[in-house]
Amino acid sequence: SSDLHEDHMQLTLLRDPGDIRGTLGTLFIEGVKECLTLERPPEGTHGWNAKPRIPAGTYRVEMRHSPRFGCVTPHLLNVPGYDYILMHIGNYLSDTEGCILVGNVDGSNDHRKAIVYSRNAFTSLMLKLHGQDHISITIGDRQHDDQWGRHTPELAGKHEIHQHHGKHGGERQLGAGPLPLAIGTGHLPHDCGRQ
Repeated sequence: SSDLHEDHMQLTLLRDPGDIRGTLGTLFIEGVKECLTLERPPEGTHGWNAKPRIPAGTYRVEMRHSPRFGCVTPHLLNVPGYDYILMHIGNYLSDTEGCILVGNVDGSNDHRKAIVYSRNAFTSLMLKLHGQDHISITIGDRQHDDQWGRHTPELAGKHEIHQHHGKHGGERQLGAGPLPLAIGTGHLPHDCGRQ
């Protein structure tokens, strides 16, 4: 859109199809691979009864202090049906209730998906986002694992920023209150990877 600033930073998240074990993805900054991600399973996953991963699309990102984690984290704004969607440290599906976990290495096995070296990935991401006032993220879903290879997808025309202000007759306003963040068993340090 025309309101993108010259110093605008574009993140792109390319997500694998996902299954009951969760959804892995690859995060790019300005087209350069930054880290891996882990989210909840896709909508309609058989046997998954909780809220799914957030919808694909383009969202503004603001760096905000998170009372839950006691540090600044990237917040995705105006995500339909969700509040307080962050990018934060975590290793397993149990560490997210909708947020995007970041990590450097795929530690998945047949039983569960996992990403490891999460603190390192978060620290690196925060150093790159620090001081950026105009950030957006475009999330795209592959239909199969090798679609687009491991390169940045061409998501032309998908830069319309989501602006949901509750004027759509309450469409899918699931759980209007803040989402609690599940913190598995001590995987998330309180300092959020600060130096």
